Amino acid sequence: PIVLVGESPAKKNGIGLLNFSVEEIVVETLPMNIPESVEIDISELKNLGDSIKMSDVTLPKGVELAEEEDFTIVSIVAPREEEPEEDEEMEDVAMEPELVDQKGKGEEAEEESAE
Repeated sequence: PIVLVGESPAKKNGIGLLNFSVEEIVVETLPMNIPESVEIDISELKNLGDSIKMSDVTLPKGVELAEEEDFTIVSIVAPREEEPEEDEEMEDVAMEPELVDQKGKGEEAEEESAE
């Protein structure tokens, strides 16, 4: 398993969010050398786009990485912008035609019964 240590200045200062892509890595070693966990220091993640890849991980002696080295483990990403007001407006607009259709059907039914 991967254990994140330290504090990311980018997250602390509200610059971005911490995106933790993978929680464990696969290593090759003798059974007696398998580490309990792999610590990754995130205190160097200061700006948007900063990341730590598999190739940046320092493993104990006799332990080798068994995965793709270009894979990103943790990165700083921009926070998502919320647009709830626009979504609500769009829902209201989408409902209008249904209400108009329902009224139209009711009026047609009344006209038919009146004839």
